[in-house]
Amino acid sequence: MNDSTPGATFSAGYREFYWRVFAYFVRRGHDESTARDLVSETFMVAWRRQETGPMELPWLYAVAHNVDRQFRRGESRRRALSLRIHATPGNVGAQ
Repeated sequence: MNDSTPGATFSAGYREFYWRVFAYFVRRGHDESTARDLVSETFMVAWRRQETGPMELPWLYAVAHNVDRQFRRGESRRRALSLRIHATPGNVGAQ
C-alpha cells in the first residue's frame, strides 16, 4: 500500500528522523527531557509547515536550530526577569 497522504508522509518522516533530531538537541547540551520537548516542538512546526513530498533532514535540522534558538532566548529572558525580581527592593524573596 502506497499511502502518500500528508499524514502518512509526515509519519514516515517522523519515524525516520526522530532520533536524529533528538541527538541534535542532546549534542547542543540539552538533557533528555528538554531534548524530547524540543523534538516535539520541532515536529509540530514541521507538521504546520509541511509541503507535499517527503520530509527532508536538512530542512528539519534548520527547523530544530530555530526551535533551539527560541528556547534559549526564552531561557535567557526568564533568568533576566528572575534576577530583576530578586533584586527589587522590598522583595520578600531577596532577603
